[in-house]
This record gives sequence, structure tokens and C-alpha cells, in this order.
Amino acid sequence: MFIKSKIKTNQICALFLATFISGCANVSPSAPKNEASVATQTKQSQTQAVMAAEKGQIQVATSLEKDKTQNSGSETTQSKVGDRFGVKEKALLDLMQKYVGKRDGGDCSGFVTLINKKFNRDFFDEKELDKFYTKRGLKSEAMFKLYESKNLIAFDDPQVGDLIFFNNTTRGTKNNKKAKIVTHVGIVSSVEKDGTVAFTHHTKGKNMVDFMNLNDKNTRKKGKKELNSYVVSCKNKSTSCLASNRFSGFGKVGVRN
Repeated sequence: MFIKSKIKTNQICALFLATFISGCANVSPSAPKNEASVATQTKQSQTQAVMAAEKGQIQVATSLEKDKTQNSGSETTQSKVGDRFGVKEKALLDLMQKYVGKRDGGDCSGFVTLINKKFNRDFFDEKELDKFYTKRGLKSEAMFKLYESKNLIAFDDPQVGDLIFFNNTTRGTKNNKKAKIVTHVGIVSSVEKDGTVAFTHHTKGKNMVDFMNLNDKNTRKKGKKELNSYVVSCKNKSTSCLASNRFSGFGKVGVRN
């Protein structure tokens, strides 16, 4: 009986240690890394994701988060018209899925940077991005200005993998009525037939999926279906704080085949 008790105690200690270590392994955009190691991990991640996609093992849902799943009656644009996701789109969705609910990235631009590094830098090149920082030093704003300089900012027809930008979402900017400052960024993960766009981003300390519908800008929910998520913490749940009313544009990304 003493032996069984001792084994159980050791197992509990081992489990606690593993949990503690995994909780400290979050990726920080400012943390220095070995380039060779990053390149190897990136190549392995992409190869595995593409192989899984080709075998049809990646399950693409309207939302990447179980508790964010929309009503079963709603369909994505792709499934409605009979189109299929390309291999790279599936690989991107599978990659983002791995980080949903986790803290990796540290903030919104950190999450996009993390995905960018692991996805062959399809979103931007860091050296090129350096030219577009303003005195505010916001990386999301620099991304927006980079895409704007290439005429790649659009306000309709979003596709899976596009960047999505929002303005005046921080404590210091949310009440600014004189200027719209890009302060937040995410990645489009699905587009539904009714125009509801799901996007994966880092907010409230973790990566999650939220929604925006420009066809119904001031509606939070329609029945159980979420149309617009709050991207700003506002008193009295003002509609001005919904994603649709802080939207700055889509950054058109060439991640599709």
C-alpha cells in the first residue's frame, strides 16, 4: 500500500512539473531565437500541415473555437457555392487552430508575427515593415501602412488568410474622435454567406475567434448567432465598440493557391 501511494505521489508531481513548464513556454515576439532552429521548426510545421491538408485530415469549421460555433444553419461562402479551400488555406487554418485559447504571441501583432514566421512570411517581411512605423511605434499600424502603400487595403470581399485591421481599440485611443489610428490586427478565418467574417486574433490575454458583419453593423447577436464581437471595452456596451464600427480594412494576402 505504501508503494502504490508513493507511485501515485510521483505521478502527481510529474504532472504538476509538466504543466508548470508548458505554461512558461509561450512565444514572445521580443524573445531572441536561434534562426536555424526557427527555420527548421517552420519547415517541419508547414510540411506537416500541408501533408495533413492533402490527405483531407484538416477539418475546416465556420469557427475555430468550439464555444464560438455559429448556428448549424449558417454556411461559409466556400461551402455554399461548392468551392474548396486550397491546400495553403487549410494549412493556415490548421496552424492558427493550434494557438486558439493559448497566450502565444503576447498581443495582436505578436500573434500575427508568430503565424507569419511559421507560414513562410506570407504576410510581410520584417525588414520591409520597419520602414512603415510611425512615432507611435505600433506594429499593427505599420502593417496597415505597408499594405496601404501597395494598394492592398480593401473594404469588401474578404478571403481566408487576409489580415483584418481595427482602429482606436486601446485605452488611450478608444475615445479619439479626431483620428482613426490602427491599433489592432487579426487574420480572417472564415466568411459566411450572410457576410459574417470570423477572425482569429489575440485579445484579453489569449488567442481567440471573434466576428464582424458589415451588413448588420449595429447588431451584436441575431438569435444565438454572433454577428459582431466587441473589440473595445466600453461602458454600457455601446454599439460603437463593436468590430464593425472599428473596422479599418482588410489587408489582401496572397496565401491562396
